[in-house]
Amino acid sequence: MLRLAFIAFLLTVIQIPTVSTADDRGNLLLDVSTNDEPTPIRVVATAAKGELSIQSVSGIGRAVIRRKSQSWPTTVLLRLHLNGLENFRVSNGQVTIGAAVSNASPTKYRVWNEADEATSVTDKDPLWIKIKQPIERPEANLAPRDAEPLEGPGANNVKPFFQIELPPALFKNNPSSLQIEWIDFYRN
Repeated sequence: MLRLAFIAFLLTVIQIPTVSTADDRGNLLLDVSTNDEPTPIRVVATAAKGELSIQSVSGIGRAVIRRKSQSWPTTVLLRLHLNGLENFRVSNGQVTIGAAVSNASPTKYRVWNEADEATSVTDKDPLWIKIKQPIERPEANLAPRDAEPLEGPGANNVKPFFQIELPPALFKNNPSSLQIEWIDFYRN
């Protein structure tokens, strides 16, 4: 009983940063929360496309993306503002996919299904994650269109970003949420 009271106390004291986006009718589409350090996040979503821009201050983090509408947008893009991508994981609760981008030249990408990490997923596999290598941060391309400015610690850090397109296979059973984790080679 004491344990439950303590957990209830923690849940009321700890504030988890959350960002949501709604359509033009005010219907909530996506909700994103982090339980790490303050992480500036921008979200723009429509039925066709969900774009999330995450500025990781420490280089290590995690977030939960929740679907608030009946289905996920057709395309979900993440922009992780990192200098390197040592490790990325995304899970829908049934399938967990990992990815990494080498920090040496020539750049090599690796994507794997956590169920069989020894075998890489190829670009022909439905679980393939499309990753565009660090894109320098020109202000015009920093955020999804119509997004609010980033706020909070590290919001003005100049870091390139990795653009990650999540595979449609992750959304096949219309999960209520996705969990993502990332580690930067050059974390603070």
